[in-house]
Amino acid sequence: MLFMEPFWILMDKIAEAAKEEDELRQDPRYVRCLNCRGFVLKSEVRRRGHCYLCGWTPGEKTEPEPRVLKVKCPQCGRTVLKSELIKRGCYLCGWK
Repeated sequence: MLFMEPFWILMDKIAEAAKEEDELRQDPRYVRCLNCRGFVLKSEVRRRGHCYLCGWTPGEKTEPEPRVLKVKCPQCGRTVLKSELIKRGCYLCGWK
């Protein structure tokens, strides 16, 4: 089936990525960052003093700040999407 070929190519890429991550988990040279959950070299973390993927340093809060998706409009007080309020203003009352 010709139309299924892109699907199988994608599945092969996913399987390869999973295999590479399994190899990293078993490699003692890598450690998982507490903040971004990525695998980083232990030697690089020791040398730099922080995670080179996300910039987290030991001693900081390990949980990322929660993202606020909805906020209240300053004019009408209704709950709107924060990204839309910043880009275009309030889409309910027209405040900018």
